[in-house]
Amino acid sequence: MRTAMLDEQEIVSSMEKSLRNKEFKVWYQPQYNHATGGLIGAEALVRWIDSKDGHIVPPIKFIPVFEKNGFIYELDKYIWEEVCANLRKWLDEGIKVVPVSVNISRVDLFHDEFINVIQNLLTKYSIPIYLLRLEITESAFSEASDSVVESVKKLIEEGFTVEIDDFGSGYSSLNTLKNVPAQILKLDMKFFNNTDKSGRSGNIIESVVRMAKWIDMEVIAEGVEEQNQADYLKSIGCYYIQGYLYSKPVPLEEYEKIIRENKKEIKLFKSFTVKEIDNSKFWDPDSMDTLMFNSYIGGACIFEYRNKNIEFLRVNDRYKQVLGRFAPVDENLFNMDIQKYLFGKDREKFFDLIRKSIEDKTESSTNICLKESENDDENVEYIKITIRVIAISGNDHLFYCVIENYSNQKLIEKSKIEAELKEKRISKQLECIMDNSLNGITAVVVGKNAETDFIFINNRYYEILGCTKEQFEAEVKNGFDLILAEDRENVISQVQKLTEVGQSYKIEMRATRRNGEVICLRDTINTISMEGIAEPVQLSNFVDITNEKIIENQLIFANECSHDIIS
Repeated sequence: MRTAMLDEQEIVSSMEKSLRNKEFKVWYQPQYNHATGGLIGAEALVRWIDSKDGHIVPPIKFIPVFEKNGFIYELDKYIWEEVCANLRKWLDEGIKVVPVSVNISRVDLFHDEFINVIQNLLTKYSIPIYLLRLEITESAFSEASDSVVESVKKLIEEGFTVEIDDFGSGYSSLNTLKNVPAQILKLDMKFFNNTDKSGRSGNIIESVVRMAKWIDMEVIAEGVEEQNQADYLKSIGCYYIQGYLYSKPVPLEEYEKIIRENKKEIKLFKSFTVKEIDNSKFWDPDSMDTLMFNSYIGGACIFEYRNKNIEFLRVNDRYKQVLGRFAPVDENLFNMDIQKYLFGKDREKFFDLIRKSIEDKTESSTNICLKESENDDENVEYIKITIRVIAISGNDHLFYCVIENYSNQKLIEKSKIEAELKEKRISKQLECIMDNSLNGITAVVVGKNAETDFIFINNRYYEILGCTKEQFEAEVKNGFDLILAEDRENVISQVQKLTEVGQSYKIEMRATRRNGEVICLRDTINTISMEGIAEPVQLSNFVDITNEKIIENQLIFANECSHDIIS
């Protein structure tokens, strides 16, 4: 402890002189896009190089001391100006410059004029505001009052890009995200530690990356030292890294060589959100957006589509009910995923719907079947699914999805179709019976003015009249026209009396065939009702009795002759 006190006294006694002598140097640690290898920025770090012997005083020794005695504010102002001066120098040299992050300590935040100080530096050196990012350690928010949060909000309102540094190292990380509208999250890679054998650290990092992305924050992972760490980060959508894998902090001269020789990417990927969706409100459990989502009368969910994989992030209360027999027994979001119930064409339709929605940038719908297995056509739920992209980040898409179960409607339609098919079968069977009947059969509605509206005529009826169906339809305007004029009035009179269902009547008449031949017919008429027809229908059964009448007339003639002979 005594040694530590002596070290602290020595640091305090020499800090002001060292600052005047410019013993504090700005070093830069580059930041890269691991997906492309492009340089996307750098963090400015301070190094204290003792002028006596040239050794570097470790920051861990003097930073806590300066934060304790308040000198950190003077040092930070010096670093800010050095960075601005360097940025100006590079711009004047025509170098394509990437943004530089400078540290803002919690002590700085308590100085009322510190925002003006930074703004004045940008003005003094004519630096575009996007080139100077402000990095604030997460602990500053947990240990400070609401005034600190308000100061940060003011910086953002003024147009500065604010980064939350060392995220995950404190115990109020989620609270910080909720209260501070920063644009960039710097993820502390201490999560990757060798003591974690369960893989929980990777799950935590993936959750943080996804969470940050959908609240419009970009993530830079700092402290990345191994290739497998960087590759894992890229696989979960965190492309930006800072650490010894690419570069340790380097002096000004080395960094200038890096920015001259490396390809650069000025613009970071940002989550794009559709205009109608306010992410900050949508993910707020107390907001009206959430209330409307949970109260929606249909099933609704939010899912993420990334690398052809889908993960459900949120469902409302009705979603589970709409799934019907496939509803999970628990509330596990993984079990809410309908993919495992999609097979063959239905699976193709679902992913085609996703691609269409992404390409067209519009709401898209399709109908799919949920099944237990590909060949199970008995236990099926019919679902109409409608989706829409609500946010985009790189190749990742966030979807709003509404599902509607129309299984009952489908069953009704299926029953109706089966009934119609059955009716058609019966109709065909009946038609076949009628066509093979020895008698001519017709079903006709007779109007008040003796007009005839034929509903059915079998083939035998056409044969009796010596014509085809086509000839009959083309030539016959009224069925009564086929009856000889001497018999017609009587037949019409008798037929028009049959107005009540259940009535029947038998009548004989003479009719003319198409070739002009006169034939005798006996018509047995039954008055019936038919579905879909308001008027009574007269079902006629015609028998050709021409030969019968000839024989009858011959017998009559023979009897008459016999009577004359006998007389």
